[in-house]
Amino acid sequence: MAASLMTKFNDITADEFDYLVLESVEFDISAETVRVNIIYPEPKEQIVRANADRIRDAVIDALKSKAAVVVKLTKSHFDEGFFVSKLIAFFEQMPSIAPYVFADNIEIVKNAEYDYSVRLGLDADVYGLAVSRDVTDEVKRMLAASYCERISFEIYPIETKNKKDYIEIAEEELRNYVYETDGGHFIIPQNVEELVGKIIYDRAGYISDVKREMTGAVYCGKVSEFTECEKKPKDGEENEPRKKFYKFTLTDPTGSMKCLYFPRKKDTESNIINLHDGKEVVVKGSIKENKFRGQTTYDMFVNAVSLCTLPENIEIEKNEYHAASEYKCVSPEPYVELRQANMFDIAKPVSPWLMGKTFCVFDVETTGLDTSTCKIIELAAVKVIDGKIMETFSTFINPHEPISEKTTSLTSITDADVENAPDSGDVLKDFFKFSENTTLVGHNVNFDIGFINAEAKAIGLYFENPQMDTLEISKRYLKGLHNYKLGTVIKYLGVENEHAHRAIFDTIATAKAFIKLADYM
Repeated sequence: MAASLMTKFNDITADEFDYLVLESVEFDISAETVRVNIIYPEPKEQIVRANADRIRDAVIDALKSKAAVVVKLTKSHFDEGFFVSKLIAFFEQMPSIAPYVFADNIEIVKNAEYDYSVRLGLDADVYGLAVSRDVTDEVKRMLAASYCERISFEIYPIETKNKKDYIEIAEEELRNYVYETDGGHFIIPQNVEELVGKIIYDRAGYISDVKREMTGAVYCGKVSEFTECEKKPKDGEENEPRKKFYKFTLTDPTGSMKCLYFPRKKDTESNIINLHDGKEVVVKGSIKENKFRGQTTYDMFVNAVSLCTLPENIEIEKNEYHAASEYKCVSPEPYVELRQANMFDIAKPVSPWLMGKTFCVFDVETTGLDTSTCKIIELAAVKVIDGKIMETFSTFINPHEPISEKTTSLTSITDADVENAPDSGDVLKDFFKFSENTTLVGHNVNFDIGFINAEAKAIGLYFENPQMDTLEISKRYLKGLHNYKLGTVIKYLGVENEHAHRAIFDTIATAKAFIKLADYM
């Protein structure tokens, strides 16, 4: 498939980008998404960045998939330390050879810019096995799919001593080198200093990429909520000294996670108590999955902590998501004005400020106010084109947890309403399509977009549309109101809303208020 896809791509682009390398194509059947990972050589970075949209469109055209296509463009950069890590990780799939692959036996020679020679020394006893398995060809295929640089590779036999220690040493080596994140994104901590356990020189993954349990995971960020705790004594240990453990929250630019550290006898406890809120650290340990009331979270059991400095102006790499060609579960409908027209109504001309513009006015109903623990249960939007409401988009969303009486009393939404409703991931993909190339508008829009982004990032969606807030617009132009709640604003503007706190009706009211507010702008 790789050769066929790139052949079609090069035909479409007339070989203009024939230096691009297809690293992999990944299918997510449940999410109906295809992810295409492409790498490009460092010298071509400016050209690729300038033509990124053309490249993505050509890949989508060549793939001709009905599923949503995500095209990720990554610069190929040969870093010796990372290369050694990748090579050792590659050999992990070969149990008979992996115990004999060591970083010290990997020789790297830079012949010229973007041209390297790599030699791997293998114990003479396993060298013959590696040759018979065509290991060299397997590595070359891996390198061709992972780098744009010219990299030659060969193996050669060496004599080793203390062979009986190889397995134990190799296991430690593998633990140090094989860590990769699910999302393939990394942050490189700077100025690393030892605090607890072995110093951590690994790259750190994005916290938002955590999707499964794993060992040897590495993350970095800023510490908050650092707390010293005591374990409850077991039966018969009531008179024993209480064992201490520590918990804290680690936050990077993509998200947060809870961390737990249980001191071991060989660790110096005085070091961990020097940790405090605001410290920047890199941690290494195991990710454990927790499920509570249908919600899955991931906590980290920390084995080592190193102080570090986070890079300034971290540029978070995001998966580019292209809207699917068709709606999957929620289709827009033409807007129909429910109020019967009055023969004495006079059509007011549309504000010139609205002409030639498209807005997506939206609203969400949720189970609470906290984006980290609460869920969206209804999403509604209307599209305003040239000052007129043209389409509506509305659906309940199944939160997979009971709706509280308080939420029902506020929104009138019950468990029965959402029982057979689609999941948020499917809805948000359709909403992404509906809101594409629009300016998002809401009343206190930060609340609504906060929930949208919190649930969207879990599936690789980022709503980066321009935004406008009718709350802020009202404060600027409607002076003297006793408050600026939606009900107060629409009443002042003469807009009716007979079903407040239901997303679609709030959205239509907000859209009408926005159209009227445009007269002031």
